[in-house]
Amino acid sequence: MSKQYKGLALKHCANWDTGNCIGAMMSYVKHEGLKTTIDSEMAGKECFVSEENRCLYFDEIVTPGIPDDKIYKRRKKADKDSFKDDR
Repeated sequence: MSKQYKGLALKHCANWDTGNCIGAMMSYVKHEGLKTTIDSEMAGKECFVSEENRCLYFDEIVTPGIPDDKIYKRRKKADKDSFKDDR
């Protein structure tokens, strides 16, 4: 994990536990509300988020809440660009 991502995870990610991931995931289910689960494949393992490695929780929950976060903007742009390429 790059130092930039490690610093963001350490400072902002609720799943961060001394470099390991707790594995808590959240999703919204229409008519049921917010659901939380523990991802057993991520829980207790070293945080892997980096420029190359995507984490749904980090991308969808953590980075949108960081003011002026360049990573969020860069990843959203990359997602839009890859969508255009898939057409």
